[in-house]
Amino acid sequence: MAKDRPDNSLLEVHLDFDTATRLPPTITKETSNTIEGLIKQRVLDELFDDPVLIKGGPKRKGDKEDGDMDFAKSKKGLGELYQDDL
Repeated sequence: MAKDRPDNSLLEVHLDFDTATRLPPTITKETSNTIEGLIKQRVLDELFDDPVLIKGGPKRKGDKEDGDMDFAKSKKGLGELYQDDL
């Protein structure tokens, strides 16, 4: 039981345990050449994955328009704001 164990006794014990992490992939000359070939082919085909900026994305509750900032101090307390969100 825990109350029978001396204080900080587990700090002196080395514990072994298994972790569920994947090993990083091994980088070989073949994989490097494959990736390099894919990149070169995409450049030749002009297939670029440029990110697209979405202006009309999903709005959250209480979002202001672009550039509009409200610096007025709230009259409600933090507890009341949390209660209103529920």
